[in-house]
Amino acid sequence: MKELLEEERPYEKCGRFGAKSLTDIELLAVLLRSGTKGGNVLETAKKILYPSGREGGLTRLHLTRKTR
Repeated sequence: MKELLEEERPYEKCGRFGAKSLTDIELLAVLLRSGTKGGNVLETAKKILYPSGREGGLTRLHLTRKTR
């Protein structure tokens, strides 16, 4: 996250403009708090929300959960 300007970082953006100003990727990044060895938290969030480049987003997540 150090490579991003401070005003572009999800935590700072949320604090300054509110959660409604965040994209789905940024909002998930705030919840995840950290990335992986292979990528920063924004890249990790993007992989979760848009696997294989498919359409998705937060509204898609409930569709991937198995119902009991």
